[in-house]
Amino acid sequence: MNPGAVQDRPQTVAVAPVTALSTPSSPGYLGTAASPRPTITSVQPIGPQAFKVTFSQAVSFVPADAAGFIAISDDGTAPATATSLGTGGDPNSIAATFPAAVSADPASIVRILVAPGIVTAGDGVTTNVADQGSTSTPNASPGFTNGPDLLAVGVDAALNRVIWKYDEAVNSTSPPAPSAFRVIAADRSEIGSTGGVVVGENLVVANYPSTITTGISFANPFNTVTDRTGRPNPHQSVSNQREPGAALPPAPTPTPTPPPAAKQVIKHKTFVTIKRRGRRHSGKVRSPSRTACARGRKVVLKKRGSSKRYGTAISRRNGTYTITRRTRARGRVYVVVLARGKSVRCLQATSRRIAG
Repeated sequence: MNPGAVQDRPQTVAVAPVTALSTPSSPGYLGTAASPRPTITSVQPIGPQAFKVTFSQAVSFVPADAAGFIAISDDGTAPATATSLGTGGDPNSIAATFPAAVSADPASIVRILVAPGIVTAGDGVTTNVADQGSTSTPNASPGFTNGPDLLAVGVDAALNRVIWKYDEAVNSTSPPAPSAFRVIAADRSEIGSTGGVVVGENLVVANYPSTITTGISFANPFNTVTDRTGRPNPHQSVSNQREPGAALPPAPTPTPTPPPAAKQVIKHKTFVTIKRRGRRHSGKVRSPSRTACARGRKVVLKKRGSSKRYGTAISRRNGTYTITRRTRARGRVYVVVLARGKSVRCLQATSRRIAG
């Protein structure tokens, strides 16, 4: 056989741009940068078992909702939920503390997920979407975890295939199953791979039907691919929708327009009751015209004729509160519910006075 008569056919995988998409490790939220709902902008470890979660706007929270903050490990499982919540040091942040078991291997926690409706925006009404952010926890190897991490995907509409790019070379001796490369369309239906998976260094190519052009979310379950040493990838996904809170390109200078009329402030009446049992004072915040004005309100225990405060509490979801007085109070005491909100005003309320 003459030299050059037979040639190896190279694997042609760079047929479409493979660029980082907007929401790595997204839970599936497909909002826009203009969304008024609170979204996660960063997650920062602040201790062996605590993380600071920062949102796109000022938020409030109810301590009893700590279980809505979920720690995700690098194998895609959720090993723990938060046991307590506190302020993160600024209006946009919340500090979530997890069980002591997390401190045994804090590097294994790679994402913090927040369930929907757990935190409330500054208007006192709008709640967060289901969202999650990476902890940027350093690992022994470069990348998000020690296994192959999904960095980006590229859609080749001409050949109906998707290129999956990882942060390291993946094992080519046992190619992954095509069914593990999941694509979700805009109507939330799943587009299944038709096979033909080819592995080339850190790129994997999977073929799909012509409907691949409608794909908006791309996911790899845990252990879809492994690296050369056998370590599996974590569960990850990316979306080709704009990342919530991402910066928009500068808009052209608009033509000056008259200032809009001042927005009318809607004021909602609030009522609060108080009862005493020893040093414990309890009661309920109620607002007939707006249910949201009853929860998350600051309640202050005071004494008649004095500016001294004997204790404070935040009302629960059903409006109830409990204050344990630490010092003795002679005379009559009462509680005050402080006002809240701007465009929607939850008014201040004062309870009747009772014996202290």
